[in-house]
Amino acid sequence: MTGRTIYLLCGGASRRIGRDKAMLPVGEKMLLEHQIGKCGNVFDEVVLLSGQKKYPVTHRHLFDRYNDAGPLSGLLAALEDKGTEGQTSRQAAGETTAGRSGKTTAGRSGETIDKAAGKSSGKMDAKTSGKRAGETAGTVTGKTIAAAAGRTGGPESGIRVVMAVDLPGVSLDTLHRLASAHLPDGFDAMIAVPYGTEKPGSESISRSKSYQPRAFQPLLGIYHRRVTDRLHDYLSTGRRSVAGFLEQIRVDVFYVPESELQNINTESDYNRFSNRLR
Repeated sequence: MTGRTIYLLCGGASRRIGRDKAMLPVGEKMLLEHQIGKCGNVFDEVVLLSGQKKYPVTHRHLFDRYNDAGPLSGLLAALEDKGTEGQTSRQAAGETTAGRSGKTTAGRSGETIDKAAGKSSGKMDAKTSGKRAGETAGTVTGKTIAAAAGRTGGPESGIRVVMAVDLPGVSLDTLHRLASAHLPDGFDAMIAVPYGTEKPGSESISRSKSYQPRAFQPLLGIYHRRVTDRLHDYLSTGRRSVAGFLEQIRVDVFYVPESELQNINTESDYNRFSNRLR
């Protein structure tokens, strides 16, 4: 195990699919249990960012300070988490195995989170925001993202690993990379972007306006606690746009297969995922 905690964003309104995504059946389990089990193979603790909901699992829940504020309120809860006074929730329960687990240019797509506060995840078109911000994040290669293996990332550290519950395609390889990742100097967060968005012939995304990657997934990545006050101030003024907040901090990116960033938003998405498991 890595000594690091992962925070699962769940408890959203799920308006498009019409039911709580975390409770969707996955074989004999619910999607939440499926994700907890997978994350538990990598992380020492899985904490639920559950909005105002309580799920039928024993894992630690963190509730939103702001009602109907979407995933940013869950992120704030993760940033403010101080753990369980030196012991994980699994240790407190007496269980024997660990588990559970520059400026950015993320903009908006036709189905972004900011159009539907409370949904579990969304992708953001960076081309649009590149015109607004004029800068984009650099990348972290597989070598860089694993460079800090052995560093701690539990609630006592400054790093918070977050993942939306409705990203069932995220692989164990990606989770291991996140479990050992660190933030490059000068960056506040690092979020996923699909392969194929690199600038041809370069390992890094250009910082100029001439090239922008297609999409970001801000609900799969790591954030540093130093942005806590900025996020609190942002939400306290009634703002809810994930893209808008990311424009206020410096965000790096890391690459994953595009299939891992396909979230469940509709019944068709859910059916495709279910069929792959058969």
